[in-house]
Amino acid sequence: MLLFEDIVETRPDVIEPLDIADGMKPAELKEKYGDKVCFAGGITKNIGYMSVKELERHIDEIFSTLGPTGFIAREAGGIPTEMTLESFNEYMTLLHKRRGLWKF
Repeated sequence: MLLFEDIVETRPDVIEPLDIADGMKPAELKEKYGDKVCFAGGITKNIGYMSVKELERHIDEIFSTLGPTGFIAREAGGIPTEMTLESFNEYMTLLHKRRGLWKF
């Protein structure tokens, strides 16, 4: 968060990753820099520890906060090794469902 303004001043197209687990504040960043840069990430690296309900809530919150434009949804740090296959499948279903709600 401390370096974000300096980074945005260099005029990158995309800033990645963006993770609340690292102290990032997506709503604040979107409001302040959303017209200057695209955000990639947003989905915390801690998803492997989340229940399905927590995953759904997290995904909805991130999509609502950062989207629908200027945002590339992805996991900060990739799919965590502690995530079960069942949880991963549910996660992918939730992502596809949420992306489908956006109408451009």
